[in-house]
Amino acid sequence: MSRPAPPAVARVGGLPAAALHGLACPEATRLAGRVVHLTEELTRRAAVLSDALYEVIGATGARKPILVAIRRDLHGLRRPKRVEVLPAPLAELVRTWISLWEERARVRAVLPDVLAREERSAWSALRELAATPAVRHGLAHASPDLSAGLERWLADPGWRPRPSTLASLLRYVTRVAAKTSPFSTFTTVHEVRWVDGGVAWQVPDTAPTVVVEADVGLRLLVESVLPRTPEVAAARVVRLSPAAYASGDRLTFPEPGGRMRAVDRTSALDTLVELLRGEQRWDAAIAKLTGAGLAGDGADDGTRDGASDGAAAAEQVLSGLVRGGLVEAVVPVPGQAARPFARLADWAAPAPPAGPLHRIQVALDQAGPLGDGDPSASACAHVARRLTAELPALGLPVMPVPDLRRRVLRESALGPPVACALPEWRPALADLRRVRRWLAVHDPMLPLRLTLADRVRDWFGPGSAAPLLDVYARVRTAEPGTPLDPDFLEHPDPLAGATDPCLTRLRELRAASVAALTGGRAEEALSEPPAWVRDPGPVTCYVQPFQGQDGLRLVLNAAHGGHGRGITRWTRLLGAEPAPAPPPGGPPAAESPPGELPPGACLVAELPGTFGHSLNLHAPGIGWELTYPGAVNQTPPERRVPLAELQVRHDAGRGVVELWWPRAGRRVVPVHAGMMSETLLPPLARLLVEAFGTTHLTHPTLPAVARAAGPRIDLGRVTLARAQWTVRREEIPRRGGDDAAHLVAVHAWLRAAGVPRRCFVRVREPQVRRDRLAFDKRHKPVFVDFGSWPSVLEFDRIVTRAAGDLELTEALPDSEWAVELAIEIGAR
Repeated sequence: MSRPAPPAVARVGGLPAAALHGLACPEATRLAGRVVHLTEELTRRAAVLSDALYEVIGATGARKPILVAIRRDLHGLRRPKRVEVLPAPLAELVRTWISLWEERARVRAVLPDVLAREERSAWSALRELAATPAVRHGLAHASPDLSAGLERWLADPGWRPRPSTLASLLRYVTRVAAKTSPFSTFTTVHEVRWVDGGVAWQVPDTAPTVVVEADVGLRLLVESVLPRTPEVAAARVVRLSPAAYASGDRLTFPEPGGRMRAVDRTSALDTLVELLRGEQRWDAAIAKLTGAGLAGDGADDGTRDGASDGAAAAEQVLSGLVRGGLVEAVVPVPGQAARPFARLADWAAPAPPAGPLHRIQVALDQAGPLGDGDPSASACAHVARRLTAELPALGLPVMPVPDLRRRVLRESALGPPVACALPEWRPALADLRRVRRWLAVHDPMLPLRLTLADRVRDWFGPGSAAPLLDVYARVRTAEPGTPLDPDFLEHPDPLAGATDPCLTRLRELRAASVAALTGGRAEEALSEPPAWVRDPGPVTCYVQPFQGQDGLRLVLNAAHGGHGRGITRWTRLLGAEPAPAPPPGGPPAAESPPGELPPGACLVAELPGTFGHSLNLHAPGIGWELTYPGAVNQTPPERRVPLAELQVRHDAGRGVVELWWPRAGRRVVPVHAGMMSETLLPPLARLLVEAFGTTHLTHPTLPAVARAAGPRIDLGRVTLARAQWTVRREEIPRRGGDDAAHLVAVHAWLRAAGVPRRCFVRVREPQVRRDRLAFDKRHKPVFVDFGSWPSVLEFDRIVTRAAGDLELTEALPDSEWAVELAIEIGAR
């Protein structure tokens, strides 16, 4: 029985790879390569001739100084003189050497003019490529200043941008063609449609549609000012913090900064908690507090201000409880609402803010064609102008349209489905399932989970079941340097020197699995791991396809936990729902009510909300949600897992812990379905997904195969690591006054180092934290084509600015389009 097709989306570069051919300097590159080849040949032959001359010099008399001079010229690759004094056979060999030397001199002589001519052509081609709709439109969002410079250049071809402007344009253009950067219109997003026949993948030749989203920050700003309207403030929903729980004579809850706080329970506090249990409007909660007489002699819990009688006192009490973290006042619109400003308008109606909110949503709903890329005529510009008109009515300041585009609005280019022939993909997908198994032992969070299991055993006893929030409070005070430390993975080799037997064994397993792959022993690399290595469940793999001699092959760029993560971000915009992935053979996850789950099934639940970042917006992928402080759920109450009810259960037999919901009698698997790094989540959310879910299994900032250099590593038809080189900046030729000579020197260095003509270059700076790499453009890989003089100049700029070694990675695949698929492999 064949497996069903996995859910997938595709991202396609905004320019074909062939577009970069216009930036190349083919004749200059050929001539530079010829000079390098001739120099190598002259050097090799000079060594042979030098040895022969050494024998002749020893047997001569008066001609010895001439022969010594000839030998020195050959050694220094200079044209020798008075060759006629040599013995005939040797003279002929030297004359052949001279003919090669003269050819090299002729090539060197013409190279400067050829390079200058092709450089002018390359800069002209750059202007044309920057004018393509995908680049021109995207630049208006990515860099308003650079966009303004481009628009001036397009309006006046005779105007020459500054070198720094040209360099920036080059970086953007090459990125659009060589990478699938998920930013603005630089990349087009497509649903993947699996078909029974045809080519392995087919990118449709159709202009994309551009949709616009408002940054989550704008919505949060709007929600912060809406309560200035009294009737809107009264409609806020009041609830106990989802993380508040009673244990004995103490009530524990998280403060706004994440630290857990415990206060003594009193009869007044217990009464107050009961009154505020469940969700209710702010004005209803005030009425309850006033009627119960709690406003004047409320709980002495340090979370309230002094108060007098009546509703004003109740208002003070409730506000103090909110500031302290025990109680929350939220706008009852889910963070993942598909049309958030419409929902806010409906909630605020009939108050005055409803009108502007509705008009903002209508503007956001209007998708537009990419057109010619003119930033002033785009859908984003229309939304920006509407925001400029509506924000003052909400009491918010207005910023210039270019700043609105860059800081407040998010654009995405959507295209029709990419057709993928499933029969062509099946062998590679089978190998991708093997990769999923291989990655389990390389899970970066395994050390944390193993250490947490040991700590829970020590804190609460073997086989114990402790409240999650008690465990969290203790983890927050864990000693630095252990796997429980948030900075543990910042070390280059975090398991080096580990004394725990499991951690030592884990380090050995990882090294052995990589060695088995590099040695061609794939089955050994996939051997059964210890019981404490957990199956990762469904995994989203980011792969780039290419055709090899044995058919379709894949390059793995990254992989993280699935359950829709990485796919639902885009199906939210595409309007498609991901299909369920096939089971891998283990116990099924479940989305039905707990009582209807099959025996052994775990309950998968998403973290709700957006945590303040648009990268976390996504379509619903799972039928269950956790409750979480500050977040508004979109699932019905019967599909919510209360955070305060969860336990951490220790399995003494396997030496692991699991998240357990006693009321349902199920293991719970938390899912962070957003695209923001787990390292940027609040501490409690981060612990949930890192300790009990599946996070990144491999990522450019945390690769499963960590190394400085080495050949390509494959597992079947899947490349796990591209060929890679690390070079010291001092070893790289630097540009001087002679551009032609520099081009030759660069190609000589490439040839000696074995580096391909096209590659990605990144500066290695280990001191930069992983959670900052995504926001630091200096550390992003830059595509370099050493057959393009503008690209060679960019490489020289990288070397000049580099504060560390340079990491060069082969540009694999080298296909017609840069295509990356996010494919979910494994069980839902």
